[in-house]
Amino acid sequence: MAYPLKTWDGTQWVQVSSASTDLSIYYTQSAADAKFVSAVNNGMFLVKPTSVTGGTLGANGAITVGSGVTSVVVNGAFSSAYTDYEIIWSGGVMASSSNDSQLAMILNGATTANYSNFLTYWNGSSNLVAGSSGVSNWQWIGGGSTGSGLMQVKLYAPFLPVHTRMESGTYNSWNNGFIGNVKGWHTLSTSYTGFTVNVTGTGSMTGGTMRIYGYNNGA
Repeated sequence: MAYPLKTWDGTQWVQVSSASTDLSIYYTQSAADAKFVSAVNNGMFLVKPTSVTGGTLGANGAITVGSGVTSVVVNGAFSSAYTDYEIIWSGGVMASSSNDSQLAMILNGATTANYSNFLTYWNGSSNLVAGSSGVSNWQWIGGGSTGSGLMQVKLYAPFLPVHTRMESGTYNSWNNGFIGNVKGWHTLSTSYTGFTVNVTGTGSMTGGTMRIYGYNNGA
């Protein structure tokens, strides 16, 4: 004996139409359920900053970088919603292929010499290291050439009143094949809500999309 297929609509059992193959019509996904599904899928959430200089802020939080800009200032990116963040810029280009056309970062409002960096990189034939301590920015976080530009930075606890840690795997000077990884820290126990990406040396950055992601805290 066959029994009809039924589903619970929140108040009663209703029979599922045999002509329907889309069961989503019997279920309305709540915001909490949507957040749970997203967290299970990737554990990261796109953050929408409050304002941007040097680019255009999209409705979902993605930033389209302007043309020939030497800095992108992002405000209202960090909050109590997330502890750790990842910032990615891709799809754009650098206006110079020289070795000193690199990207650097500061936490907005923190311009004094409290940043340190440690770089390991490949120059096409040898593994090399470089470092700096007590400087005014995080260096070597990204770069590129007239063919492509890239930046991927992880920030640990920028909003919390503790020392902020940074790491990036996108140091590159593509005119001669330099590529490497950098780690850094900022030694002020202060809460920050935004950041600035600066082009160091010569050149500028054009186009591409910058996105800020918050890592799921398990909530």
